[in-house]
Amino acid sequence: MSKRTHALRLVPVTLDLNVNGRRLYDKFCWSSLVKGEELHKFAVTLLEDKKLPPEFAAALATSIDDYIKYMPWVQEVDDNLQGQRERLELIQLDFRLGSVYIKDQFMWDVFNPDCDPESFAAMFCKDLKLDAALLTPLTHEIRWQIFTVVKSSHPLAPAHMRSSAQSHFASAKLAIQ
Repeated sequence: MSKRTHALRLVPVTLDLNVNGRRLYDKFCWSSLVKGEELHKFAVTLLEDKKLPPEFAAALATSIDDYIKYMPWVQEVDDNLQGQRERLELIQLDFRLGSVYIKDQFMWDVFNPDCDPESFAAMFCKDLKLDAALLTPLTHEIRWQIFTVVKSSHPLAPAHMRSSAQSHFASAKLAIQ
């Protein structure tokens, strides 16, 4: 699998769940190739790590699966991006993690297979002497913005997905009672 194929198959996921009065908020990138039982096992493990009841694993797995279903075309995009011309897009970071506030912007070639969010985030943290805990949120945010740009203009993206995906998920919260 090429670096680009791997990159596009990672789906940015944001969880915002209320489980028995406790909040589970997490952001990560999930492989769209991992589904079913493996996804359920991950959900069980995540709930164990957060000391939340395992009976909510199915709902958690469904929430992650919803992101994958919302972005089904990402698996088909790679072949169609081969040979695309450079496309520079402005990536804007603006978030807080603990006491660290990140606000930055830079140009990103969304069609360049050598542009890797994970490598960029690692170098960004190293250069600024930031904690490695920022790697995941940085990578997630970069991937989300790349996804938004690519899906808004790519012919494989269904027309209804070319509108703002951010607004679709910004208010999507799963409350488990």
